[in-house]
Amino acid sequence: MQKEVFAEEGNAVWFRQVLKLPIANDSAEILIDRDSGKILKYKHNGKEENVPDSKTEIISTNQETITVPAGKFKVLHIVAKSPDVQKIEIWMNPREISMDGAAKMFMDQGQMQITMELTKFVKN
Repeated sequence: MQKEVFAEEGNAVWFRQVLKLPIANDSAEILIDRDSGKILKYKHNGKEENVPDSKTEIISTNQETITVPAGKFKVLHIVAKSPDVQKIEIWMNPREISMDGAAKMFMDQGQMQITMELTKFVKN
């Protein structure tokens, strides 16, 4: 997955993520308010859609240190689940890591498990 901030709109930024898998490609463009983190607009594969309203349940949070290809980070490790995803884990530090703060993510959707690690980032 490749992520980037590609435009500013008032007090919000456009964030793009492109996912390429052997079975499918997927893209999302999300307009996020800088102050609240609220999603203002959502485009999935080029078409504007309603903002996803996933009822995510937080199971646990812990402070940890993690090493990924992009380096070593102090993070908050969050374990959660939602109606669509059996298990979600994210290791994040939004102060040190640009955009969404994710150093590592894991999702278990039953038939498919996905692990993503930060390999590099540029902070302007």
